[in-house]
Amino acid sequence: MRKLRNKEISSVKVVWEGPA
Repeated sequence: MRKLRNKEISSVKVVWEGPA
């Protein structure tokens, strides 16, 4: 998996986990 920036990780993480 390519290295993502903090902002990208945050956005993708939200998509993976879904709305809190």
